[in-house]
Amino acid sequence: MDLGKDGPQLLNDEEALGERIQSEQSVIGSFIGSIAAGVPGFLLYAIALDSARLLAFVLPGIAVGFGAKWVGRGLDRVHMAISGIVVLVGLVLFLVFLELSPVAFVLSLPNVLIAALISKRSLSLEQEKAFRAYQRRQQTVP
Repeated sequence: MDLGKDGPQLLNDEEALGERIQSEQSVIGSFIGSIAAGVPGFLLYAIALDSARLLAFVLPGIAVGFGAKWVGRGLDRVHMAISGIVVLVGLVLFLVFLELSPVAFVLSLPNVLIAALISKRSLSLEQEKAFRAYQRRQQTVP
């Protein structure tokens, strides 16, 4: 297989891109972003529970998910788990302190899944290819 004149350079560019994407991920950033976006998300949740109930059942998940996505820039499952756990803890706190009904708590549980799904960073096809190649190389290196 002939890589051509630019073959090795393209491989190095792909390696560098994969390494950069890996280095941009931050577990602490995902946690901080989840908390920072979760505070206004849960405040809106408390306000919307009285008037716009359907909206209330998705607001915290959307807010936490986007906060984790923008600050943590995560691709791994751990980043998704962090945002889901933050939402779950927030819902439990609201259940206890605002004395929500168990029905409202159960109806709010999809927020955990929403936060986890939104928190995963989106990549272009080129970025995805470079990142997966970087991960494979890291697994084969002793």
